[in-house]
Amino acid sequence: MPGITALGGKIPEDRIAPIEVFRVVSMTLSQLGSTDLLPQLRGGELLRLASDREGCLILCKPYQADLLGPGAAVGGVLDFDCFEAIAIGDVALVHPQDYDERSHSLATRHLWQSYKQKLLECQRFPMQRAVGILNLLRQYFETDDIVQEIPDRALALLVGVLPPTIAAARLQK
Repeated sequence: MPGITALGGKIPEDRIAPIEVFRVVSMTLSQLGSTDLLPQLRGGELLRLASDREGCLILCKPYQADLLGPGAAVGGVLDFDCFEAIAIGDVALVHPQDYDERSHSLATRHLWQSYKQKLLECQRFPMQRAVGILNLLRQYFETDDIVQEIPDRALALLVGVLPPTIAAARLQK
């Protein structure tokens, strides 16, 4: 009987759900609802952001948020508590094909998280962190238009400040 070998035996093909690739091509944040992404992230399967895309995801969790870019692992046990997912730019989720791809995607996620950690360590004060995350995203996307569409609450969760601090930092430019 064809299927996938898993712990405890084979899973028949009729029990395997197809993996949907989430694809956004030049859509704004307002056109993309986080409800489209959440079922895939909470589905229990480890996915990764396609490496050939320039977009990022902000995954909002109860007390913090993660900024993840191309090649980073998402979903599985890493993001079961995610309540909002914000896609920025061109994003596609794909299934890692083998152990090496899963391993590489987990290392890439760690790398993206270390970028955020370095920003937090360098900037002691809330306004510095707010300006720092805005500048980082402006440099990455090479435009301010995309950054202006990201909700203040998501950016605030990324760097541990209140949303009004992000709003004030946006005015400073």
